[in-house]
Amino acid sequence: MFNKKEGSLLKTLISKEIDQLRGSLESITEQAERETAENELISLVTIYNKLKRDILNQQDNKLAHAMPRVLLVDDVESMREVAKKMLSELGFRKVDEARNAEIALKMLDKAYIEGQPYKLVITDWEMPGKSGLDLLKDIRINENISEADVFLLTSHGAQKNIVQAINAGVTGYLVKPINFITLQKKFGKYLAHIEKPAMA
Repeated sequence: MFNKKEGSLLKTLISKEIDQLRGSLESITEQAERETAENELISLVTIYNKLKRDILNQQDNKLAHAMPRVLLVDDVESMREVAKKMLSELGFRKVDEARNAEIALKMLDKAYIEGQPYKLVITDWEMPGKSGLDLLKDIRINENISEADVFLLTSHGAQKNIVQAINAGVTGYLVKPINFITLQKKFGKYLAHIEKPAMA
Protein backbone atom coordinates (compact mmCIF):
# COMPACT_ATOMS: atom_id res chain seq x y z
CA MET A 1 0.00 0.00 0.00
CA PHE A 2 1.34 3.44 -0.95
CA ASN A 3 1.03 6.45 1.31
CA LYS A 4 -1.08 9.39 0.09
CA LYS A 5 1.88 11.32 -1.40
CA GLU A 6 3.32 8.28 -3.20
CA GLY A 7 -0.11 7.29 -4.50
CA SER A 8 -0.81 10.79 -5.84
CA LEU A 9 2.58 10.93 -7.60
CA LEU A 10 2.09 7.50 -9.17
CA LYS A 11 -1.43 8.48 -10.24
CA THR A 12 -0.08 11.61 -11.95
CA LEU A 13 2.69 9.70 -13.76
CA ILE A 14 0.33 6.98 -14.98
CA SER A 15 -2.25 9.57 -16.02
CA LYS A 16 0.35 11.36 -18.20
CA GLU A 17 1.35 8.06 -19.80
CA ILE A 18 -2.31 7.24 -20.48
CA ASP A 19 -2.84 10.66 -22.12
CA GLN A 20 0.22 10.19 -24.34
CA LEU A 21 -0.87 6.71 -25.36
CA ARG A 22 -4.43 7.89 -26.14
CA GLY A 23 -2.98 10.68 -28.27
CA SER A 24 -0.75 8.30 -30.22
CA LEU A 25 -3.63 5.86 -30.90
CA GLU A 26 -5.17 8.27 -33.40
CA SER A 27 -2.11 8.14 -35.66
CA ILE A 28 -1.64 4.34 -35.60
CA THR A 29 -3.03 2.74 -38.76
CA GLU A 30 -1.49 -0.75 -38.69
CA GLN A 31 -3.93 -3.17 -37.00
CA ALA A 32 -1.35 -5.22 -35.04
CA GLU A 33 0.41 -2.12 -33.75
CA ARG A 34 -2.92 -0.53 -32.79
CA GLU A 35 -3.99 -3.68 -30.92
CA THR A 36 -0.72 -3.67 -28.96
CA ALA A 37 -1.16 0.00 -28.06
CA GLU A 38 -4.80 -0.58 -27.01
CA ASN A 39 -3.75 -3.50 -24.78
CA GLU A 40 -1.07 -1.34 -23.16
CA LEU A 41 -3.63 1.44 -22.63
CA ILE A 42 -6.10 -1.00 -21.05
CA SER A 43 -3.38 -2.25 -18.66
CA LEU A 44 -2.42 1.30 -17.64
CA VAL A 45 -6.07 2.30 -17.12
CA THR A 46 -6.61 -0.80 -14.97
CA ILE A 47 -3.59 0.07 -12.80
CA TYR A 48 -4.75 3.71 -12.58
CA ASN A 49 -8.26 2.66 -11.50
CA LYS A 50 -6.93 0.35 -8.78
CA LEU A 51 -4.60 3.05 -7.51
CA LYS A 52 -7.40 5.63 -7.49
CA ARG A 53 -9.66 3.20 -5.61
CA ASP A 54 -6.96 2.65 -2.98
CA ILE A 55 -6.47 6.41 -2.55
CA LEU A 56 -10.24 7.00 -2.25
CA ASN A 57 -10.48 4.27 0.38
CA GLN A 58 -7.85 6.12 2.45
CA GLN A 59 -9.82 9.37 2.29
CA ASP A 60 -13.26 10.42 3.50
CA ASN A 61 -14.62 11.04 0.01
CA LYS A 62 -18.30 11.95 -0.42
CA LEU A 63 -18.41 10.58 -3.97
CA ALA A 64 -17.14 7.22 -2.74
CA HIS A 65 -19.98 7.19 -0.19
CA ALA A 66 -22.77 8.16 -2.62
CA MET A 67 -25.31 5.64 -3.89
CA PRO A 68 -23.56 4.00 -6.87
CA ARG A 69 -25.28 4.17 -10.24
CA VAL A 70 -25.48 0.76 -11.93
CA LEU A 71 -25.90 -0.20 -15.61
CA LEU A 72 -27.09 -3.72 -16.46
CA VAL A 73 -26.33 -4.83 -20.02
CA ASP A 74 -27.96 -7.99 -21.38
CA ASP A 75 -29.83 -8.82 -24.57
CA VAL A 76 -32.30 -11.01 -22.64
CA GLU A 77 -34.96 -8.89 -20.93
CA SER A 78 -35.87 -11.55 -18.35
CA MET A 79 -32.20 -11.75 -17.24
CA ARG A 80 -32.10 -7.98 -16.78
CA GLU A 81 -35.33 -8.08 -14.76
CA VAL A 82 -34.05 -10.83 -12.44
CA ALA A 83 -30.69 -9.11 -11.88
CA LYS A 84 -32.35 -5.71 -11.34
CA LYS A 85 -34.74 -7.20 -8.77
CA MET A 86 -31.88 -8.84 -6.85
CA LEU A 87 -29.78 -5.65 -6.94
CA SER A 88 -32.78 -3.70 -5.65
CA GLU A 89 -33.23 -6.19 -2.80
CA LEU A 90 -29.54 -5.80 -2.04
CA GLY A 91 -30.05 -2.03 -1.64
CA PHE A 92 -29.15 -0.45 -5.00
CA ARG A 93 -31.55 2.38 -5.92
CA LYS A 94 -30.06 3.63 -9.21
CA VAL A 95 -30.12 0.72 -11.67
CA ASP A 96 -30.57 1.27 -15.42
CA GLU A 97 -30.72 -1.26 -18.26
CA ALA A 98 -29.37 -1.58 -21.80
CA ARG A 99 -30.18 -4.40 -24.23
CA ASN A 100 -26.85 -4.25 -26.07
CA ALA A 101 -23.31 -2.85 -25.89
CA GLU A 102 -23.96 -0.06 -28.39
CA ILE A 103 -26.82 1.39 -26.30
CA ALA A 104 -24.77 0.89 -23.13
CA LEU A 105 -21.88 2.99 -24.53
CA LYS A 106 -24.27 5.83 -25.40
CA MET A 107 -25.79 5.68 -21.91
CA LEU A 108 -22.34 5.68 -20.29
CA ASP A 109 -21.26 8.72 -22.33
CA LYS A 110 -24.51 10.58 -21.60
CA ALA A 111 -24.26 9.86 -17.86
CA TYR A 112 -20.69 11.18 -17.83
CA ILE A 113 -21.67 14.37 -19.69
CA GLU A 114 -24.55 14.93 -17.23
CA GLY A 115 -22.15 14.58 -14.30
CA GLN A 116 -23.78 11.38 -12.98
CA PRO A 117 -21.44 8.63 -14.22
CA TYR A 118 -22.10 4.94 -13.74
CA LYS A 119 -19.92 3.47 -10.99
CA LEU A 120 -20.75 -0.12 -11.85
CA VAL A 121 -21.44 -1.91 -15.15
CA ILE A 122 -22.64 -5.53 -15.13
CA THR A 123 -22.66 -6.95 -18.64
CA ASP A 124 -23.41 -10.28 -20.22
CA TRP A 125 -20.44 -11.66 -22.16
CA GLU A 126 -22.36 -13.15 -25.10
CA MET A 127 -24.61 -10.71 -26.93
CA PRO A 128 -25.44 -10.10 -30.59
CA GLY A 129 -23.17 -7.45 -32.14
CA LYS A 130 -20.55 -6.30 -29.66
CA SER A 131 -19.89 -8.80 -26.89
CA GLY A 132 -19.54 -7.90 -23.22
CA LEU A 133 -15.77 -8.30 -23.65
CA ASP A 134 -15.86 -5.78 -26.53
CA LEU A 135 -17.86 -3.40 -24.33
CA LEU A 136 -15.31 -3.77 -21.54
CA LYS A 137 -12.45 -2.91 -23.91
CA ASP A 138 -14.38 0.11 -25.27
CA ILE A 139 -14.98 1.35 -21.72
CA ARG A 140 -11.31 1.00 -20.74
CA ILE A 141 -10.12 2.85 -23.87
CA ASN A 142 -12.66 5.71 -23.58
CA GLU A 143 -11.18 8.48 -21.43
CA ASN A 144 -14.53 9.67 -20.03
CA ILE A 145 -15.87 6.32 -18.85
CA SER A 146 -12.72 4.26 -18.22
CA GLU A 147 -13.05 4.42 -14.42
CA ALA A 148 -16.32 2.45 -14.25
CA ASP A 149 -16.07 -0.90 -12.50
CA VAL A 150 -17.05 -3.61 -15.00
CA PHE A 151 -18.19 -7.13 -14.13
CA LEU A 152 -18.70 -9.73 -16.85
CA LEU A 153 -21.58 -12.17 -16.55
CA THR A 154 -20.72 -15.43 -18.30
CA SER A 155 -21.51 -19.11 -18.56
CA HIS A 156 -17.81 -19.70 -19.38
CA GLY A 157 -15.66 -20.48 -16.35
CA ALA A 158 -12.75 -21.66 -18.51
CA GLN A 159 -9.30 -20.33 -17.64
CA LYS A 160 -8.74 -18.82 -21.11
CA ASN A 161 -11.94 -16.76 -20.78
CA ILE A 162 -10.93 -15.51 -17.35
CA VAL A 163 -7.48 -14.53 -18.67
CA GLN A 164 -9.11 -12.67 -21.60
CA ALA A 165 -11.30 -10.73 -19.19
CA ILE A 166 -8.37 -9.89 -16.87
CA ASN A 167 -6.30 -8.69 -19.82
CA ALA A 168 -9.16 -6.45 -20.91
CA GLY A 169 -9.29 -4.78 -17.47
CA VAL A 170 -12.30 -6.50 -15.91
CA THR A 171 -13.07 -5.65 -12.28
CA GLY A 172 -14.61 -9.08 -11.70
CA TYR A 173 -16.83 -11.70 -13.24
CA LEU A 174 -19.88 -13.77 -12.32
CA VAL A 175 -20.64 -17.25 -13.59
CA LYS A 176 -24.27 -17.94 -14.52
CA PRO A 177 -26.72 -18.67 -13.06
CA ILE A 178 -26.46 -15.79 -10.60
CA ASN A 179 -28.17 -15.75 -7.21
CA PHE A 180 -28.68 -13.26 -4.39
CA ILE A 181 -25.83 -14.58 -2.22
CA THR A 182 -23.34 -14.28 -5.11
CA LEU A 183 -24.47 -10.71 -5.83
CA GLN A 184 -24.22 -9.83 -2.16
CA LYS A 185 -20.63 -11.11 -1.99
CA LYS A 186 -19.59 -9.28 -5.17
CA PHE A 187 -21.48 -6.00 -4.79
CA GLY A 188 -22.20 -5.53 -1.08
CA LYS A 189 -18.99 -3.50 -0.74
CA TYR A 190 -20.45 -0.81 -3.01
CA LEU A 191 -23.14 -0.16 -0.42
CA ALA A 192 -20.97 -0.55 2.69
CA HIS A 193 -20.72 3.22 3.32
CA ILE A 194 -24.35 4.05 2.48
CA GLU A 195 -26.41 5.04 5.48
CA LYS A 196 -29.45 2.80 5.68
CA PRO A 197 -32.85 4.48 6.27
CA ALA A 198 -34.22 4.03 9.79
CA MET A 199 -36.85 1.32 10.13
CA ALA A 200 -40.25 2.45 11.43
